[in-house]
Amino acid sequence: LRSPPPYLNTTDTSITFNWTAIDNLDPSLQCNLSLDDAINISNINSINSTEISELITNISEGYHNWYLSCWDNALNTNISDIRIFTVDISPPFFVDVENISLYDNESLVYDINASDSYLNVDCFNINDTTNFNIDCNGLLQNSTLLSIGSYWLNVSVNDSLNNIEWMI
Repeated sequence: LRSPPPYLNTTDTSITFNWTAIDNLDPSLQCNLSLDDAINISNINSINSTEISELITNISEGYHNWYLSCWDNALNTNISDIRIFTVDISPPFFVDVENISLYDNESLVYDINASDSYLNVDCFNINDTTNFNIDCNGLLQNSTLLSIGSYWLNVSVNDSLNNIEWMI
C-alpha cells in the first residue's frame, strides 16, 4: 500500500488509492479494493510489481478504513494491512456560548468552548486584538481597561485541516 498513508486526515472526498502487488511467478494479479470493510472496486488487473492507482469519489465525511485482497492465477490470496483515514469537511462548532455583561472596571475572563466531530480543535482567533485576546484553548480576556459600551467580537475557531467556524 502506497497511498493514502496511514492515519491521513483530509478534506478531499475523492481519494486516489495506490499500491503495488508482487508475486514470485504470476505476471498479473487480480485485486479487490475494499473501503469500510466492503469491496468498492473488484477484479482490478494489477500487473506484477507495477504501481496501480484507482480513484474513489464521493467518500463520505468520517472515519474510514481501506485494504486490498489480491490473488494470482493459482488462487493464492493475500490481504494487505488495513489503513485508516479521516475525511473532515465540516468546521468545528461552538458549545454553550453566551453574551456577557460586565460592570465598570470589571475584567473579562471567559472560556469559549468548541468541538469538532472528527478532528481536534486547533485554535481560536478574535477580530478585536486591541482590547481583547484569546488563546488557542478559547480563553477570552480583555487586554485593556474597557470603556462603558457594547463590544461586538468576531470569534473564529479552526480544526487541524483549517475548517473554520466563526460567530459574533
